[in-house]
Amino acid sequence: MTETLSDTSSIEDAHRTLFDAGLAVRREVLGDDYVNAAITRNAGSDGAPLQEYVSETVWGSVWTRSGLDRRSRSLITLGMLVALNQPRELAVHVRAGIRNGLTREEITEAVIHGTAYAGVPAGVAAMRVVQEALDAHLGPLNAEDPLNAEDEVDAPKIPLPHSKVGFVGLGAMGSPIARNFVSAGQPIVVHDADREVRRRFIDDNPTATSTATTAELADCDIVVLVLPNSDIVDQVVLADGGLLSCLKPGSILVDMGSSVPARTQAIEKAAAVRGIDVVDAPVSGGVVRARNADLAVMVGGDQSAIDTVLPLLESTGRQIIRVGPVGSGHAAKALNNLLAANGLVAAGEALLVGRKFGIDPATLLSVINAGSGRNQATETKYENFVLSRNFASGFSARLMRKDIGIALDLARQLDASTVLGDALGRVWGEAVEDLDPAADQTEVVRYLEKLSAVTLDENALPSLSER
Repeated sequence: MTETLSDTSSIEDAHRTLFDAGLAVRREVLGDDYVNAAITRNAGSDGAPLQEYVSETVWGSVWTRSGLDRRSRSLITLGMLVALNQPRELAVHVRAGIRNGLTREEITEAVIHGTAYAGVPAGVAAMRVVQEALDAHLGPLNAEDPLNAEDEVDAPKIPLPHSKVGFVGLGAMGSPIARNFVSAGQPIVVHDADREVRRRFIDDNPTATSTATTAELADCDIVVLVLPNSDIVDQVVLADGGLLSCLKPGSILVDMGSSVPARTQAIEKAAAVRGIDVVDAPVSGGVVRARNADLAVMVGGDQSAIDTVLPLLESTGRQIIRVGPVGSGHAAKALNNLLAANGLVAAGEALLVGRKFGIDPATLLSVINAGSGRNQATETKYENFVLSRNFASGFSARLMRKDIGIALDLARQLDASTVLGDALGRVWGEAVEDLDPAADQTEVVRYLEKLSAVTLDENALPSLSER
């Protein structure tokens, strides 16, 4: 059937009607300022069509339906945003919910309801945002003097209210960590070598500010680094015009990346000459736990410096473990990842042998997790990322190879035997060279499948030679 000009015109008229209706509802619910800012920010960019789609479909097709009133839709949206861990949107929709007639108790219940499905860490992070929005629009709960009570409520929420905090590195882990600082109420100044990354972060976190160079962090009391490796850390900190040349005495550098312990100690010595403290505070838990402010943080450094930055670390970590002097946090992180990689590879080998014998991989995984062979990889990685063929744990195989290398180099420096570790290092290195450069750590199992000529893919024939 041939589409006529009148048909096309009718379709366009229908789209325009929905868009106009949706934009009107969107403004009524979210407010003109917020909607105008979103449209202006995306005007003339690749994001403009998405803004039109949101107005037409989400607001025009859904929010105008008669089956639910706006109060009900606000409650559903709040619970959904808790589950999706979207703090910026959550704050906006708390205001929208109040505008739609929701009470404080109803909004709180929506967060609790969402927490039951999203998990406690996500719920805690959401409640911080909701509490701030409720206090801002309704005043503090049960406060005799609203002004004084608000000061009392807000003060402890800001980790370091009297410190200026800089943040360098907005990658896969750096971005959610920085977002956790913002969600806790901490004003931060962010820098990343990629201008577009900086722009996106500020768009998503408008209370933060950005800077084009690290030299502009000179007046910061604390600068947090989340960078890929020690080479980049040295360049940012030690090079001409680097942080050590511009930070003031008494300031603190916090390296939350995975760096070489000996090189961290070298930076600490150079920093001490200028009266600057260094704390190494690498994290474990991956991107998902970073988004939920649920990381484990292993900390090395002077105790007084750690005490100073502890409230900041607590805003992104559930467990803060003091390991020892400077460098010990990075050593602990590398050794932890050496063990984690061993667990991933060992589990893969066991599952592949089982598959060759004829045991269904999911069934054998259940046996392992019910028995003494279970480990973090079998409990969290195999079902979600390997058997599903998703391979998206959020941590690259190359970065894991770097951490394995740091751990094995440390062992060699200390003349410690690592028979299993050396074998792991060889296999992991071969896998990285065989895989795509951007491969996830869980894709190392693909290399093990290749070596064994068998696959864990439940939708394929077990033997790769039969495919």
